[in-house]
Amino acid sequence: APVDEVTLSAPYTMRLAVAAAAAAAVALLVLATAALARDVLPHKENYLPDYSVYHTYDRLASAVQELAAKHAGHVTLQRGYVSRQGRSQLVMRVTARAEDAMALPVSQRARVLFSFGEHAREFITCESMLDLLECLLEERDCPGLHGRSILQQTDLWIVGMANPDGRVLLEEQKNYCWRGTSTGADLNRNFDWTYGGPGSSSDPKDEEYRGPQAFSEPETLTYVNLTKDIGFDAIVSFHSGIKHIYVPFADSTSRKTKRAPANEAYMLQVAGFLASALSEFQHGRARDLSEYSADGTLIDYVGGVCKVRLVLAVEMWGEGDGNGKECFDIFNPPSDDLPSRVEAFRVFYAKLFEVLHALDSAALLEAPRAASSYQTPNRQLLWLIVMLLSAIVLFFTRCRRSCRSC
Repeated sequence: APVDEVTLSAPYTMRLAVAAAAAAAVALLVLATAALARDVLPHKENYLPDYSVYHTYDRLASAVQELAAKHAGHVTLQRGYVSRQGRSQLVMRVTARAEDAMALPVSQRARVLFSFGEHAREFITCESMLDLLECLLEERDCPGLHGRSILQQTDLWIVGMANPDGRVLLEEQKNYCWRGTSTGADLNRNFDWTYGGPGSSSDPKDEEYRGPQAFSEPETLTYVNLTKDIGFDAIVSFHSGIKHIYVPFADSTSRKTKRAPANEAYMLQVAGFLASALSEFQHGRARDLSEYSADGTLIDYVGGVCKVRLVLAVEMWGEGDGNGKECFDIFNPPSDDLPSRVEAFRVFYAKLFEVLHALDSAALLEAPRAASSYQTPNRQLLWLIVMLLSAIVLFFTRCRRSCRSC
């Protein structure tokens, strides 16, 4: 029959409409992404750090060195781990004194790595690191963080400032949008796990520039060497920009194939336990909870290649982009609020050590607790609506690409 005489059924018409809407959403999203700036040029900030409250890299390094000297029996600075320009990444080992008769044998302690400062603009992570050190070493009143007991059971390794060159460049240029290293490389796109995928960029001016090749940045090799040498039971990568706790994987391939680490169920249990102790935190798979894929990340590498049992990426502060925010205020609280925000996050460390030290971690994780705010969406209908609305909002109301944290 001629085309104009064909009568389409209602279900078929609906399918055509849905398909057309999906195609339109994808087209708008592509246009929006292309139209929005992906660079990390400086913005006019809503507020700036007060460096009598926040630490510059030099002041942070001095504070860590002073603590290490004061508590030499507990802290050993690992001076061989430096950036491209020769700055210390403030890698340290923190554990019980050798003469502590109450400490577990070193081989029986939980081997844990905490990573801070991978992205230059995320100041609060390094402030939290320093606060944690002071709680563990200085006998401060930090509920749940009883330093001697924790260190008797923990072989704690810390990368205190993963990206010192990027941080110093930010301070010198006063560009609080800067994310990468001195070369612009994003350390969290430089690991050899789906390296070079679409969740990264080959453009050196892009905030997600992955570097010329996997492990091109000496700062990422720090993690390769430490993980190989120590054999960690848990690795946690700290970021800011929102309140999320992610488990691997975050990469574009896993987003499509639903690939997951073998021990994902345990990681999700731990993430849920930790999220329930914090205010307004969500937890879940990175590929589900994040709005974008991320190829070449630390958590995917150590979870997928190194097979570390517990791997988390934690966004410790923020509400996301939007509402007139620029750069510094996306990732860091005002200086007056910093002490209270850092203090509020101490419970995360306390609860994580509780899990790592529990004789029966399964019983602890399965105990009744407040429900997490994360829920699995109705994927088909909700995904279509989110795509369409997000594309329209981005295309018509934004003048730059969202700043990303992880």
